[in-house]
Amino acid sequence: DSTIDNQAYCGDEPGLERTLKGILGLDRVTLCARDGALISAVPAQGANMPSGTTHVLISVGGNNALGEIAMLKRKVGDVGDACKVLLELSHSITTRLESMLKEFLSAHGRGKQVILCSVYEPRFAHFGVTNVDQEAIRAAAMILAYAIDAIAFRLGLPVIDLQRVCTEPDCFANPIEPNSRGSSQMAQALVQVLRLHKNSGYARYPLQPL
Repeated sequence: DSTIDNQAYCGDEPGLERTLKGILGLDRVTLCARDGALISAVPAQGANMPSGTTHVLISVGGNNALGEIAMLKRKVGDVGDACKVLLELSHSITTRLESMLKEFLSAHGRGKQVILCSVYEPRFAHFGVTNVDQEAIRAAAMILAYAIDAIAFRLGLPVIDLQRVCTEPDCFANPIEPNSRGSSQMAQALVQVLRLHKNSGYARYPLQPL
């Protein structure tokens, strides 16, 4: 989704694709992600990967979460009920995400290192959006990131924890899309994976502050 396909939110500055091409080489990066895509779109995007692909970066689910954000306004009786709503939101998204990843790995994953991204905290309050509770969004993002990390562990995939990457409001062009600085941070995290992740299996990146 637009975490990767974010050039439209970077103006004349490089988005993630251009940033990675500057680091890795023009012929070593192919953009298959599409802004606005949902979890269900990823397997079809995988069909567009060129032969010889060695690494695949997947970041998806944010648009699915936005489609269910109204759940955070649900009236509840106590804190326990509020926690259940957050877990319901997380489960709704991660169930679809894990199913899609299994399909993707079966269809497109042979001989490739698939790298999963978790989610960052959207910045609604920083951009003056008042009809969304920032603290509720923060809690939902933390729970969702934990659940995505658990999926990566179960499937034996390295995961980039975007909550440790896009850490400041100036990483964003708007409440939900990363700008050029956010792209630079994500590229640095991905380079850590490429340089340090020599064996298949789960690991969480970045291993050190960017």
